[in-house]
Amino acid sequence: MARKRPPSKKTYPAPFSVRLTDQERAELTRLADGQPLGQLIKDAILQNGVRPPPSRKPRIQDQKLLAKLLGALGQSRIASNINHLAKAANSGSLPSMKKCCKACKTPSRPSAGCATH
Repeated sequence: MARKRPPSKKTYPAPFSVRLTDQERAELTRLADGQPLGQLIKDAILQNGVRPPPSRKPRIQDQKLLAKLLGALGQSRIASNINHLAKAANSGSLPSMKKCCKACKTPSRPSAGCATH
């Protein structure tokens, strides 16, 4: 008859430690009023909503700068031109480097004087 193993013990993550000055620890002890300090800290942070709000939005200064940049990009034709180039590259309709160099009769390596490159 096979012997069953006892259920495994519940495992916990490694403890989290915080360094406090003597004054900070005394203040926490006073606030705890006999309650364990770990419990006081967990209650203060997790139950009373003291968690910092998640910051998913960029800072306002960055947001304004981004809006300005995107506005300038929208007014220029750069985004449209890049999109046209990407479509041509994906469809295979852009000329290859060798064809391009043959057309302008230069070596396959582009030179500074080649207007095509």
